[in-house]
Amino acid sequence: MLDIILQEIKSVLGKSKGLFVLTVLAFTCACVAINVTLTNFVLADSLSKDASESYGSRDFHKLTLGASPEIFQRVFAKENLENVKTAFEELKADPLFQFRYNIENSVSFLSFEDETWGIDDFPPWKDEFVYGYEWGRPSIYDDFIELKAFYVDELFSAEPFVSLDSGEYFSDDDFFVHSSENMIIPVIMGSSYRDLYQIGDELPNAHFASDATLTLKVIGFFEEGSYFFDNNNARQILNRYMVVPFVETTYEVVDDFKTSMYRTPRLMNTRVVSERHNTEDALERVYEILQQNGLYEFRLFDETSGAAQMVEEFKNDAVTTMTITLFVIALLFGIFCIQTYYKLLENKKKYSILIMSGITKPQLFAIIIVESLMMFFLSSILFFFLFRTFYNHQYLDMGLSNHTFVVIPLIMFVLLLFVGIFGCRKVCKFDLSSALREKE
Repeated sequence: MLDIILQEIKSVLGKSKGLFVLTVLAFTCACVAINVTLTNFVLADSLSKDASESYGSRDFHKLTLGASPEIFQRVFAKENLENVKTAFEELKADPLFQFRYNIENSVSFLSFEDETWGIDDFPPWKDEFVYGYEWGRPSIYDDFIELKAFYVDELFSAEPFVSLDSGEYFSDDDFFVHSSENMIIPVIMGSSYRDLYQIGDELPNAHFASDATLTLKVIGFFEEGSYFFDNNNARQILNRYMVVPFVETTYEVVDDFKTSMYRTPRLMNTRVVSERHNTEDALERVYEILQQNGLYEFRLFDETSGAAQMVEEFKNDAVTTMTITLFVIALLFGIFCIQTYYKLLENKKKYSILIMSGITKPQLFAIIIVESLMMFFLSSILFFFLFRTFYNHQYLDMGLSNHTFVVIPLIMFVLLLFVGIFGCRKVCKFDLSSALREKE
């Protein structure tokens, strides 16, 4: 039996080598199309679920500012700080809408006073906690380290998918700094910090985008897997993050810390969340507050409608690729049918001799599918090579869905059954005696 299969392999690679190579390439293209289709469907489904979880029945509008450097410098100039502060406080307090300003940033640890302060003095950390770790550019030096953090608003504790494993949420007073001296800011750690810290631990020499030195005090830990949707509607899992309150200052002195706390994060890339029945009134009120404080350059972007449009576009792309893929698969079935039938006619005498020699149907099935098995094996290797080459490629990213590992082998299995059963039935219908008398 093994000798017969080896002879079949030699026959494929000898007589029909060109056709075999074309078939391998065709099925590899089909594998790529299947993977793209599955990836698109998974992505569209994920975006749809995220939009449903994040937005629900509410309308979200993002507050944006023009990209001109002149506009930025005017709005956030030191002499305009009081207008920014007033606008922020009025937006936050207005009952018509929620003003959300959860911002991803970092907490820096360094010392301006102690020149010997260095890596041995850093707070306990793991590589995955360092800002820039995912991009391959971690912010860690001999005397400076940045750890990933979120600066959150007072409504963060009401996020539906965030829960504490231990400790407590920030109190209302935690969002205010009353003195520029000995500032202690509470922090809630992600679950991955659990084996490095305990509630009550303090992290000195922390900095919030300013020269002011702070001390962070651990007041709680999040449950593993806690997440929320940030101001770009991206799902953010908090396991590796520290979360600090986005503090305001109540003291009168305008110092570096006060200035940094009321600059860009307060009004840029923030969200206005309203119930749909009063969205128009909410937007009108936002523009009124901005104009009263001379902040004419800000605009509101309809994030909810934009997200719905994006989800619809991804769904349409998925349907389009699925249509193409189904056509390719149907075409492959047809090609396999024609190719198998041609192969049986060409080798009618050989199969007739095998049957008359007493070969069983399972053995005949194995012989008929040898070429298909070879083609599937080589196509899988070529597909894997393409995937490794273009995975996370700058211009042509070939994503990979977990469903690909199920669907493609299933299609291969169905095709093998089809080829084998179709071939066996055709061979059994041959007139063996006539086939043996045919001239070669």
